Amino acid sequence: MNENSVSRFKGLLKVMDIIYLIGVVLSGIGTLALVGLTIFITSVSEGTLNKFLQADHSKVMMSIGGLNYEFTKSFISEHLAVNKGLLISVLIIGTLNAVLFLLIMWYARKLIHKFSKNEVFSNNNGKFIETIAILFLFAGHTYKLMVSMLSMFIDKSLNLSHYLSEADVIRKVSYNLISLDWNIILIAITIWFIGRAFRYGAYLQNEYDATV
Repeated sequence: MNENSVSRFKGLLKVMDIIYLIGVVLSGIGTLALVGLTIFITSVSEGTLNKFLQADHSKVMMSIGGLNYEFTKSFISEHLAVNKGLLISVLIIGTLNAVLFLLIMWYARKLIHKFSKNEVFSNNNGKFIETIAILFLFAGHTYKLMVSMLSMFIDKSLNLSHYLSEADVIRKVSYNLISLDWNIILIAITIWFIGRAFRYGAYLQNEYDATV
């Protein structure tokens, strides 16, 4: 690597540091917002929630793949019955996911700081990368769980599956809340392996320094 490449890489590190700093700030704000919303929802009754969602300014939407469905006011007013406990569960899972994402941004920024100090192959950097891999594994699956629980919340709150069953549109509904995503697992294993490689590189460097 020549001097120009080194200069460009150091410039890239500065850009990445700014990006991850923005990620840390936004993740922190999102986490605090979810905590505040969870506390607020806990303090109000189901009746109040239903009245708010049935108000003229409220919109209830559901997304399936790339399709977004917005329910009519008449359907909402007739079928809406919010399950407060289920909503709080969704918010708790969402908060957990935001915290995991915040930690990923935090450790990634620490890793960039180490690179900026010309500390590349070190035991600490390897541990940072391994930690990011574990956090990514849990963050990916908690996000899938949050989306599944949100879909279940909308279905139960609008009694949608019962309505479609009575209309002879669907036969039954099943909820797949917990499932393994092998793409997430494979990416996490790859990141973890890179962390191990960094630690092995640090070991070889120490061995080389000891023999010189």
